[in-house]
Amino acid sequence: MRSPLPPDSVAARYQRAFSAVGLSGSTWTHNADTAWVHGGPATLSDSPGATYESRVVAYWHGDSTHYRQFVTVIPQPGDSINLGQRTIPFCGATARAAGVQSSAPQTPTGEETLELWTRVP
Repeated sequence: MRSPLPPDSVAARYQRAFSAVGLSGSTWTHNADTAWVHGGPATLSDSPGATYESRVVAYWHGDSTHYRQFVTVIPQPGDSINLGQRTIPFCGATARAAGVQSSAPQTPTGEETLELWTRVP
């Protein structure tokens, strides 16, 4: 995703969004042009038993902030629901709560393979 907002603004909005959707202990940090946001782990009231954790990585590149959200869902034992049925609505809810104006390229750019996305401060 790409946004005209600076990385720290994207991070602050996602920190508030994580709290709004029920992820406890949401924090963010930054180093130079990169910001990391983390929320959870937490059990959400609309998905009893499953544990959610999420992070967003945002960095300034060219004339915009490029960012991605990562989600981990650990279902309770014996839960047979498809994890995509939980992660996609969760990502949508946090994106709506964050309210970050953004766009995405129509075709992959190669950026999705950068090591930056896996680095945690």
